Amino acid sequence: MVKMDILLIKRLLNKLTLGEYKMATRIGNFIVFLLLTLLTLGLYPVYFWITLTKERNELLEKILVQVSK
Repeated sequence: MVKMDILLIKRLLNKLTLGEYKMATRIGNFIVFLLLTLLTLGLYPVYFWITLTKERNELLEKILVQVSK
């Protein structure tokens, strides 16, 4: 099945003109850009939440030490 798909892609690439090939390459690069952007935007809130929680815990620990004195 995979071998058949590879052959089909090779046949399609052989039939593409240079302009069509460049456009396909640009579209592929754009799709990769979109995927990486979504991945980055998905990771940033998690990083922000983890660091915020860590800072909050450190602050609460300092408060607890001061109150217990």
